[in-house]
Amino acid sequence: MQQCNQTTELKRSENMKYKPSRDLPEFVREYKTLSPSKLAIIILNKRNEKKTEESITMWFKRHRELHEQLRKEIIQGLPSKKEKVDSSIFDKGSFEELPSVKNWIKTLSNRNAKESTIQHFVGLLKRVCRGELQKSVFIDAWVLKHPDRLTLEDAKDFIFEVKNGDSDQGNGD
Repeated sequence: MQQCNQTTELKRSENMKYKPSRDLPEFVREYKTLSPSKLAIIILNKRNEKKTEESITMWFKRHRELHEQLRKEIIQGLPSKKEKVDSSIFDKGSFEELPSVKNWIKTLSNRNAKESTIQHFVGLLKRVCRGELQKSVFIDAWVLKHPDRLTLEDAKDFIFEVKNGDSDQGNGD
């Protein structure tokens, strides 16, 4: 029975119509390539549709943010949205060594920010990534975030939790 379900599922996935928003990120992650020519071949093999390198390139140009995210995942080894972030990146000194955080610190230094201000900002970024509202008070069900993975939606969620936490404390709950 299980083999029958797997066969049906396999046939269903092979017969799916090509949808770039679903298929391109999936194929990039699965085959670890951003090459439009390789992706065109994969699309032909997996979805039985012929796509040109130019059409794939143009799709990535229209979706620059996703392309950049995929590039970071493939080239820099950044965890994908589905992969769990290793908590060791938040250990003392490790967070500051992440390339994006290191570049941000350098930018702040070049703008003549005080060392204490830089350390405060890095600490705040780390707290947001960890979902830490106060010292040892964490947001329930918050998933650890890589600083390169923070989104506007994450920021809104964090701010909501901070404000919600303030209003709870004011009510005496």
